[in-house]
Amino acid sequence: GGSTLTRTFLTNVTQGGVVTFAGNLSNTNTTIFSKTGFSEMVLSGTNAQINTNTADTNYGRSVYIDQGILTVGQDANIGSTSILTTAQSHVNGPGDVVIRGGVFRTTGSFSTARQFVLATAAGGLDVTSGNTLTLTAPTAGALALTKFGTGTLALNPASNGNNTITTLTIGGAPLALAPTMVTEIGRAHV
Repeated sequence: GGSTLTRTFLTNVTQGGVVTFAGNLSNTNTTIFSKTGFSEMVLSGTNAQINTNTADTNYGRSVYIDQGILTVGQDANIGSTSILTTAQSHVNGPGDVVIRGGVFRTTGSFSTARQFVLATAAGGLDVTSGNTLTLTAPTAGALALTKFGTGTLALNPASNGNNTITTLTIGGAPLALAPTMVTEIGRAHV
C-alpha cells in the first residue's frame, strides 16, 4: 500500500556530458526512478526501487526513461530484482523499464527478465561493443524500436515470446542524436 514516490533525475549538462550516480536507490516507499534531461546518466549502484502498490496503474515499474541516455552495466543497476506477481499491466518478474523517449544503454553483458515497455517510438536500446543484452520477457507496447551500438540484442531466446515490437531498426539515427529523442511525455517532469 501507500502512495507512489517518483524520483526524477533531470540531467542537463553539455551534450556528451555524463552524470554518474554510484549510490544505491532504496525502496523505503513505493518508488519509481524517472530519467529526464538531455544528458547521459549512469546508474552504477545496486538499486532497489520498484512500485509494489498493486492498486496503482504503475505497479511493477522500476524505471522510466523520458529523455537522454540511461546507462547501466548490470541488471541490479536498474532497480529491484525481486519478482513481483502479475497485476495491472506488469507481468510476473522484476521491475519494468518504460521507454518514453531517450535511450537505454548497457555497457555490460547481462540477461534480464524485466519487461521493456515501449511507450513511444522515440526511443531505443544501445548495446555497446562486445556486450550482449538478453531480454527474456516479451516487450510491451506495439511500437517501433531502434537498436543502437555494435553489441548484441537477444530477444526472448528461451521463451520465443510474443514481442510487441512493430518495427526493429538496427542502427537508426546516430547515437549522438539520442538526447533529442523525446516526446511530450519526455518534456514533462513526472
